[in-house]
Amino acid sequence: MLKKINENIIDDKRVRIIAGHYGSGKTTFALNYALQLSELGTKNISVSDLDVVNPYFRLREHRSLFDTKNIRLLGSLIKETASDLPAVSSDVLTSIYDKTVNAIIDLGGDETGSRAFATFKEHIDKNETDLFIVVNTNREATQNIDDIIFYMESIERTIEVKTTAIISNSHLMNYTTASDVINGFNISEQVAKIKNIDTRYVLIDQPMTSYIDEISNHIDKEKIFILDYSVREDYLR
Repeated sequence: MLKKINENIIDDKRVRIIAGHYGSGKTTFALNYALQLSELGTKNISVSDLDVVNPYFRLREHRSLFDTKNIRLLGSLIKETASDLPAVSSDVLTSIYDKTVNAIIDLGGDETGSRAFATFKEHIDKNETDLFIVVNTNREATQNIDDIIFYMESIERTIEVKTTAIISNSHLMNYTTASDVINGFNISEQVAKIKNIDTRYVLIDQPMTSYIDEISNHIDKEKIFILDYSVREDYLR
Protein backbone atom coordinates (compact mmCIF):
# COMPACT_ATOMS: atom_id res chain seq x y z
CA MET A 1 0.00 0.00 0.00
CA LEU A 2 1.31 3.44 -0.93
CA LYS A 3 1.70 5.75 2.06
CA LYS A 4 0.23 9.22 1.75
CA ILE A 5 3.33 10.78 3.30
CA ASN A 6 6.89 9.85 2.38
CA GLU A 7 8.47 9.30 5.79
CA ASN A 8 11.97 9.29 4.29
CA ILE A 9 11.95 13.11 4.33
CA ILE A 10 12.77 13.16 8.03
CA ASP A 11 16.16 11.64 7.16
CA ASP A 12 17.09 14.43 4.74
CA LYS A 13 19.63 16.99 5.91
CA ARG A 14 18.50 19.81 8.18
CA VAL A 15 18.78 22.56 5.56
CA ARG A 16 16.94 21.70 2.35
CA ILE A 17 17.56 24.03 -0.60
CA ILE A 18 15.07 23.42 -3.40
CA ALA A 19 15.84 24.69 -6.90
CA GLY A 20 14.26 24.07 -10.26
CA HIS A 21 13.67 25.70 -13.60
CA TYR A 22 10.50 27.66 -14.29
CA GLY A 23 7.61 25.21 -14.55
CA SER A 24 9.44 22.39 -12.79
CA GLY A 25 7.06 22.34 -9.83
CA LYS A 26 9.79 23.47 -7.43
CA THR A 27 7.52 25.65 -5.30
CA THR A 28 4.71 23.08 -5.19
CA PHE A 29 7.27 20.54 -3.95
CA ALA A 30 8.56 22.97 -1.29
CA LEU A 31 5.00 23.61 -0.09
CA ASN A 32 4.12 19.92 0.16
CA TYR A 33 7.48 19.00 1.66
CA ALA A 34 7.03 21.48 4.51
CA LEU A 35 3.48 20.32 5.21
CA GLN A 36 4.42 16.64 5.17
CA LEU A 37 7.38 17.30 7.44
CA SER A 38 4.98 18.95 9.88
CA GLU A 39 2.54 16.03 9.65
CA LEU A 40 5.37 13.70 10.68
CA GLY A 41 5.74 15.66 13.93
CA THR A 42 8.83 17.65 13.02
CA LYS A 43 9.05 20.85 15.06
CA ASN A 44 10.54 24.28 14.35
CA ILE A 45 10.09 24.28 10.57
CA SER A 46 10.85 27.39 8.55
CA VAL A 47 10.22 27.96 4.86
CA SER A 48 12.15 30.71 3.07
CA ASP A 49 10.57 32.15 -0.06
CA LEU A 50 13.53 33.38 -2.12
CA ASP A 51 11.88 33.07 -5.54
CA VAL A 52 12.22 36.51 -7.14
CA VAL A 53 11.74 35.12 -10.66
CA ASN A 54 8.15 33.85 -10.70
CA PRO A 55 5.60 36.60 -9.87
CA TYR A 56 2.63 34.25 -9.51
CA PHE A 57 3.38 30.89 -7.92
CA ARG A 58 5.03 31.81 -4.65
CA LEU A 59 5.03 30.31 -1.20
CA ARG A 60 4.07 33.63 0.37
CA GLU A 61 0.61 33.22 -1.17
CA HIS A 62 0.09 30.35 1.30
CA ARG A 63 1.04 32.15 4.49
CA SER A 64 -2.27 31.36 6.20
CA LEU A 65 -1.85 27.63 5.52
CA PHE A 66 1.65 27.68 6.99
CA ASP A 67 0.33 29.56 10.01
CA THR A 68 -2.18 26.81 10.76
CA LYS A 69 0.70 24.30 10.85
CA ASN A 70 3.03 26.53 12.92
CA ILE A 71 5.46 26.73 10.00
CA ARG A 72 7.33 30.04 9.80
CA LEU A 73 7.42 31.71 6.40
CA LEU A 74 10.55 33.77 5.84
CA GLY A 75 12.18 35.63 3.00
CA SER A 76 10.90 39.11 2.33
CA LEU A 77 11.32 42.32 4.27
CA ILE A 78 8.06 43.47 2.64
CA LYS A 79 4.88 41.56 3.41
CA GLU A 80 2.92 42.47 0.29
CA THR A 81 2.57 39.24 -1.67
CA ALA A 82 2.84 40.79 -5.13
CA SER A 83 6.18 42.49 -4.56
CA ASP A 84 9.58 41.19 -5.59
CA LEU A 85 12.08 40.65 -2.83
CA PRO A 86 14.02 43.90 -2.39
CA ALA A 87 16.19 42.22 0.26
CA VAL A 88 16.38 38.92 2.04
CA SER A 89 15.39 38.83 5.69
CA SER A 90 18.12 38.12 8.22
CA ASP A 91 15.75 35.47 9.61
CA VAL A 92 16.76 33.31 6.65
CA LEU A 93 20.37 33.39 7.82
CA THR A 94 19.24 32.59 11.35
CA SER A 95 17.37 29.52 10.11
CA ILE A 96 20.59 28.31 8.47
CA TYR A 97 22.69 28.87 11.59
CA ASP A 98 20.24 27.64 14.23
CA LYS A 99 20.74 23.88 14.59
CA THR A 100 17.23 23.49 16.03
CA VAL A 101 15.53 24.78 12.86
CA ASN A 102 14.44 22.51 10.02
CA ALA A 103 14.99 24.91 7.14
CA ILE A 104 13.41 24.66 3.68
CA ILE A 105 14.58 27.22 1.13
CA ASP A 106 12.68 27.80 -2.12
CA LEU A 107 15.35 29.17 -4.44
CA GLY A 108 14.79 31.31 -7.53
CA GLY A 109 14.12 29.38 -10.70
CA ASP A 110 17.35 30.13 -12.57
CA GLU A 111 20.91 31.30 -12.09
CA THR A 112 19.76 34.91 -11.76
CA GLY A 113 17.09 34.03 -9.25
CA SER A 114 19.49 31.99 -7.13
CA ARG A 115 21.63 35.08 -6.53
CA ALA A 116 19.18 36.11 -3.81
CA PHE A 117 20.71 33.29 -1.80
CA ALA A 118 24.31 33.83 -2.85
CA THR A 119 24.96 36.27 0.01
CA PHE A 120 24.47 33.35 2.42
CA LYS A 121 26.71 30.83 0.69
CA GLU A 122 29.68 31.37 3.00
CA HIS A 123 27.49 30.53 5.99
CA ILE A 124 26.32 27.16 4.68
CA ASP A 125 27.48 24.02 6.45
CA LYS A 126 27.56 21.66 3.48
CA ASN A 127 27.55 18.62 5.76
CA GLU A 128 24.01 19.45 6.88
CA THR A 129 22.67 20.85 3.61
CA ASP A 130 20.79 19.17 0.78
CA LEU A 131 20.45 20.83 -2.62
CA PHE A 132 17.48 19.30 -4.38
CA ILE A 133 17.10 20.03 -8.10
CA VAL A 134 13.50 19.56 -9.28
CA VAL A 135 13.42 18.39 -12.90
CA ASN A 136 10.49 18.35 -15.31
CA THR A 137 11.65 16.77 -18.57
CA ASN A 138 8.53 18.13 -20.28
CA ARG A 139 9.89 21.67 -19.99
CA GLU A 140 11.98 22.96 -22.87
CA ALA A 141 15.03 23.93 -20.80
CA THR A 142 15.37 20.52 -19.08
CA GLN A 143 14.28 17.95 -21.65
CA ASN A 144 17.54 16.03 -21.95
CA ILE A 145 20.57 14.98 -19.96
CA ASP A 146 22.91 17.74 -21.17
CA ASP A 147 20.40 20.52 -20.47
CA ILE A 148 19.64 19.21 -16.99
CA ILE A 149 23.33 19.01 -16.10
CA PHE A 150 23.94 22.49 -17.52
CA TYR A 151 21.14 23.90 -15.38
CA MET A 152 22.23 21.98 -12.30
CA GLU A 153 25.82 23.16 -12.56
CA SER A 154 24.79 26.79 -13.11
CA ILE A 155 22.96 26.73 -9.77
CA GLU A 156 25.90 25.01 -8.09
CA ARG A 157 28.30 27.69 -9.32
CA THR A 158 26.08 30.50 -8.07
CA ILE A 159 25.47 29.26 -4.53
CA GLU A 160 28.61 27.08 -4.23
CA VAL A 161 26.70 24.04 -3.04
CA LYS A 162 26.73 20.70 -4.84
CA THR A 163 23.51 18.97 -5.81
CA THR A 164 22.79 16.08 -3.47
CA ALA A 165 19.70 14.69 -5.20
CA ILE A 166 17.31 15.06 -8.11
CA ILE A 167 13.57 15.39 -7.59
CA SER A 168 11.83 13.98 -10.66
CA ASN A 169 8.61 15.83 -11.49
CA SER A 170 7.90 15.23 -15.15
CA HIS A 171 4.33 16.40 -15.54
CA LEU A 172 1.97 18.03 -18.00
CA MET A 173 -0.42 19.24 -15.32
CA ASN A 174 -3.86 17.66 -15.89
CA TYR A 175 -2.61 15.84 -18.99
CA THR A 176 0.12 13.88 -17.21
CA THR A 177 0.31 10.16 -17.95
CA ALA A 178 2.08 7.32 -16.18
CA SER A 179 4.50 7.25 -19.12
CA ASP A 180 5.43 10.89 -18.48
CA VAL A 181 6.31 10.04 -14.89
CA ILE A 182 8.29 6.93 -15.83
CA ASN A 183 10.15 8.49 -18.75
CA GLY A 184 11.08 11.52 -16.64
CA PHE A 185 12.38 9.28 -13.90
CA ASN A 186 14.51 7.30 -16.38
CA ILE A 187 16.17 10.49 -17.62
CA SER A 188 16.70 11.71 -14.05
CA GLU A 189 18.34 8.40 -13.20
CA GLN A 190 20.79 8.80 -16.09
CA VAL A 191 21.73 12.27 -14.84
CA ALA A 192 22.01 10.98 -11.28
CA LYS A 193 24.41 8.26 -12.38
CA ILE A 194 26.62 10.76 -14.20
CA LYS A 195 26.64 13.11 -11.21
CA ASN A 196 27.03 10.29 -8.67
CA ILE A 197 23.90 11.28 -6.76
CA ASP A 198 20.41 9.80 -6.53
CA THR A 199 16.88 10.50 -7.67
CA ARG A 200 15.52 11.04 -4.18
CA TYR A 201 11.80 11.50 -4.90
CA VAL A 202 9.41 11.10 -7.82
CA LEU A 203 6.49 13.47 -7.56
CA ILE A 204 2.92 12.60 -8.51
CA ASP A 205 -0.32 14.38 -7.73
CA GLN A 206 -3.38 12.70 -6.25
CA PRO A 207 -5.08 11.76 -9.58
CA MET A 208 -1.94 9.89 -10.66
CA THR A 209 -2.16 7.55 -7.66
CA SER A 210 -4.74 5.56 -9.62
CA TYR A 211 -1.84 4.55 -11.89
CA ILE A 212 0.46 3.58 -9.03
CA ASP A 213 0.63 -0.10 -10.00
CA GLU A 214 1.93 0.78 -13.46
CA ILE A 215 4.31 3.39 -12.08
CA SER A 216 5.67 1.13 -9.33
CA ASN A 217 6.60 -1.49 -11.92
CA HIS A 218 9.35 0.94 -12.92
CA ILE A 219 9.92 3.10 -9.84
CA ASP A 220 10.50 2.00 -6.24
CA LYS A 221 7.48 3.02 -4.14
CA GLU A 222 9.89 4.35 -1.51
CA LYS A 223 10.67 7.20 -3.91
CA ILE A 224 7.07 8.20 -4.61
CA PHE A 225 6.09 11.56 -3.13
CA ILE A 226 2.41 12.50 -3.38
CA LEU A 227 1.50 16.15 -3.89
CA ASP A 228 -1.69 17.16 -2.07
CA TYR A 229 -1.43 20.92 -2.56
CA SER A 230 -0.71 23.04 -5.63
CA VAL A 231 0.58 26.60 -5.78
CA ARG A 232 -1.31 27.01 -9.08
CA GLU A 233 -4.87 26.26 -8.05
CA ASP A 234 -6.01 29.73 -6.98
CA TYR A 235 -4.33 31.33 -9.97
CA LEU A 236 -5.92 28.92 -12.45
CA ARG A 237 -9.36 29.49 -10.97
